[in-house]
Amino acid sequence: MRAKLENNKLIYPSNFMKIDSEWVTNPTDEQLISIGYKELRQVEVDEVINEFEETETEIIQYFQKQVEVEMPVQRISKLQAILILDEYSMLNAVNSLVDAIGGKAKLIWQNCTYIERNNPLVDIVCKQANMTDEQIDEMFLKGSKL
Repeated sequence: MRAKLENNKLIYPSNFMKIDSEWVTNPTDEQLISIGYKELRQVEVDEVINEFEETETEIIQYFQKQVEVEMPVQRISKLQAILILDEYSMLNAVNSLVDAIGGKAKLIWQNCTYIERNNPLVDIVCKQANMTDEQIDEMFLKGSKL
Protein backbone atom coordinates (compact mmCIF):
# COMPACT_ATOMS: atom_id res chain seq x y z
CA MET A 1 0.00 0.00 0.00
CA ARG A 2 1.34 3.42 -0.95
CA ALA A 3 1.22 6.19 1.69
CA LYS A 4 3.37 8.75 3.41
CA LEU A 5 3.94 9.58 7.04
CA GLU A 6 3.36 13.16 8.22
CA ASN A 7 3.36 14.02 11.92
CA ASN A 8 2.90 10.34 12.79
CA LYS A 9 -0.20 10.17 10.59
CA LEU A 10 -0.67 8.00 7.54
CA ILE A 11 -1.62 10.01 4.48
CA TYR A 12 -3.03 7.97 1.60
CA PRO A 13 -3.12 9.29 -1.96
CA SER A 14 -6.42 10.21 -3.52
CA ASN A 15 -7.61 9.69 -7.09
CA PHE A 16 -7.35 13.41 -7.77
CA MET A 17 -4.20 15.19 -6.57
CA LYS A 18 -2.14 18.28 -7.30
CA ILE A 19 1.35 17.24 -8.40
CA ASP A 20 3.92 19.79 -9.59
CA SER A 21 1.20 22.47 -9.81
CA GLU A 22 -1.01 20.29 -12.05
CA TRP A 23 -4.13 18.39 -11.07
CA VAL A 24 -3.74 14.70 -11.87
CA THR A 25 -6.40 12.00 -12.02
CA ASN A 26 -5.25 8.57 -10.81
CA PRO A 27 -1.57 9.46 -10.27
CA THR A 28 1.04 6.91 -11.30
CA ASP A 29 3.49 5.34 -8.85
CA GLU A 30 6.24 7.57 -10.25
CA GLN A 31 4.16 10.68 -9.62
CA LEU A 32 3.34 9.57 -6.07
CA ILE A 33 6.99 8.81 -5.33
CA SER A 34 7.95 12.28 -6.60
CA ILE A 35 5.82 13.86 -3.85
CA GLY A 36 6.94 11.63 -1.01
CA TYR A 37 4.64 8.62 -1.12
CA LYS A 38 6.27 5.25 -0.65
CA GLU A 39 5.31 1.62 -0.34
CA LEU A 40 4.66 0.94 3.34
CA ARG A 41 4.90 -2.51 4.83
CA GLN A 42 2.10 -3.66 7.12
CA VAL A 43 4.50 -3.46 10.07
CA GLU A 44 5.01 0.27 9.46
CA VAL A 45 1.26 0.83 9.24
CA ASP A 46 0.71 -1.15 12.46
CA GLU A 47 3.31 0.95 14.29
CA VAL A 48 1.42 4.15 13.46
CA ILE A 49 -1.93 2.62 14.40
CA ASN A 50 -0.54 1.30 17.70
CA GLU A 51 0.55 4.81 18.70
CA PHE A 52 -3.10 5.65 19.21
CA GLU A 53 -4.08 4.73 22.75
CA GLU A 54 -7.63 6.01 22.36
CA THR A 55 -10.47 3.58 22.50
CA GLU A 56 -12.75 3.10 19.53
CA THR A 57 -15.33 5.39 21.15
CA GLU A 58 -12.79 8.20 21.64
CA ILE A 59 -11.73 7.92 18.01
CA ILE A 60 -15.35 8.13 16.86
CA GLN A 61 -15.93 11.16 19.12
CA TYR A 62 -12.82 12.81 17.69
CA PHE A 63 -14.08 12.42 14.11
CA GLN A 64 -17.58 13.58 15.07
CA LYS A 65 -16.06 16.78 16.45
CA GLN A 66 -14.09 17.25 13.21
CA VAL A 67 -17.27 16.92 11.18
CA GLU A 68 -19.07 19.36 13.46
CA VAL A 69 -16.34 21.94 13.03
CA GLU A 70 -16.18 21.52 9.26
CA MET A 71 -19.91 21.74 8.64
CA PRO A 72 -21.35 25.06 9.86
CA VAL A 73 -24.94 25.21 11.05
CA GLN A 74 -27.12 26.49 8.21
CA ARG A 75 -30.41 27.05 10.02
CA ILE A 76 -31.63 27.85 13.53
CA SER A 77 -35.11 28.42 14.89
CA LYS A 78 -36.41 31.94 15.40
CA LEU A 79 -36.32 31.39 19.17
CA GLN A 80 -32.69 30.23 19.01
CA ALA A 81 -31.88 33.31 16.90
CA ILE A 82 -33.51 35.63 19.44
CA LEU A 83 -31.70 33.95 22.33
CA ILE A 84 -28.27 34.05 20.69
CA LEU A 85 -28.74 37.63 19.51
CA ASP A 86 -29.65 38.57 23.08
CA GLU A 87 -26.57 36.71 24.36
CA TYR A 88 -24.42 38.70 21.89
CA SER A 89 -26.22 41.93 22.94
CA MET A 90 -27.41 42.37 19.36
CA LEU A 91 -31.17 41.81 19.68
CA ASN A 92 -32.15 45.49 20.05
CA ALA A 93 -29.86 46.50 17.19
CA VAL A 94 -31.35 43.81 14.94
CA ASN A 95 -34.91 44.86 15.78
CA SER A 96 -34.04 48.52 15.10
CA LEU A 97 -32.33 47.66 11.82
CA VAL A 98 -35.26 45.52 10.66
CA ASP A 99 -37.67 48.34 11.58
CA ALA A 100 -35.53 50.81 9.63
CA ILE A 101 -35.39 48.55 6.56
CA GLY A 102 -39.12 47.85 6.84
CA GLY A 103 -41.08 46.18 4.04
CA LYS A 104 -40.53 42.51 3.37
CA ALA A 105 -37.52 42.32 5.70
CA LYS A 106 -39.70 43.37 8.63
CA LEU A 107 -42.49 40.96 7.67
CA ILE A 108 -40.04 38.09 7.29
CA TRP A 109 -38.35 38.80 10.63
CA GLN A 110 -41.67 39.09 12.46
CA ASN A 111 -43.20 35.94 10.98
CA CYS A 112 -40.40 33.52 10.18
CA THR A 113 -40.01 30.17 11.91
CA TYR A 114 -36.34 29.67 11.03
CA ILE A 115 -33.36 31.85 10.23
CA GLU A 116 -31.20 30.56 7.37
CA ARG A 117 -27.46 31.27 7.47
CA ASN A 118 -27.53 32.39 3.82
CA ASN A 119 -30.39 34.88 4.37
CA PRO A 120 -29.27 38.31 3.07
CA LEU A 121 -30.66 39.90 6.23
CA VAL A 122 -28.16 37.88 8.29
CA ASP A 123 -25.31 39.30 6.19
CA ILE A 124 -26.61 42.86 6.51
CA VAL A 125 -27.02 42.65 10.28
CA CYS A 126 -23.68 40.94 10.85
CA LYS A 127 -21.79 43.33 8.55
CA GLN A 128 -23.25 46.20 10.59
CA ALA A 129 -21.74 44.51 13.65
CA ASN A 130 -18.38 44.01 11.84
CA MET A 131 -18.61 40.23 12.21
CA THR A 132 -16.52 37.87 10.08
CA ASP A 133 -18.02 34.82 8.39
CA GLU A 134 -16.28 32.65 11.00
CA GLN A 135 -17.88 34.64 13.83
CA ILE A 136 -21.29 34.31 12.19
CA ASP A 137 -20.80 30.55 11.83
CA GLU A 138 -19.80 30.37 15.50
CA MET A 139 -22.91 32.35 16.49
CA PHE A 140 -25.13 29.95 14.51
CA LEU A 141 -23.38 26.97 16.10
CA LYS A 142 -23.90 28.37 19.61
CA GLY A 143 -27.47 29.31 18.76
CA SER A 144 -28.22 25.79 17.55
CA LYS A 145 -27.36 24.46 21.01
CA LEU A 146 -29.75 26.75 22.89
